Amino acid sequence: MIAKDGLPLNITEKEGFQAYSKVATPLFKLPSRRSITRMLDDKYDMITEIYRNLIDSVQNITLTTDAWTDILNSKSYLGVTMHFIQNLQLVSVVLDVHTLSERHTADYLRETITKVQKSWNISNSKVV
Repeated sequence: MIAKDGLPLNITEKEGFQAYSKVATPLFKLPSRRSITRMLDDKYDMITEIYRNLIDSVQNITLTTDAWTDILNSKSYLGVTMHFIQNLQLVSVVLDVHTLSERHTADYLRETITKVQKSWNISNSKVV
């Protein structure tokens, strides 16, 4: 619900939501914001480990990027997605969304993509 509706993590601490939950599910104990954060961190760690193992097991990876600017906040971002074939199915995984702090030169974008590759232990020999 929090992720799908883009709600803040502290919604479970709001009086109205707590009252609603007591009526809708009286036996359910609402998790705190800290508990939700811990659960999200644990889930991220678990999924990251799964994808690190997948990266180790595949021979060829394609990386795609997309850069955009949030005009309201004047911030630019670079998204890096990896693609590979597993069991005759295309698998696509967003590896990182990196905030860009410099001009979008080829050298700077290459540096940023290289940082993402290093953080995921993706060697250049795997990238096609």
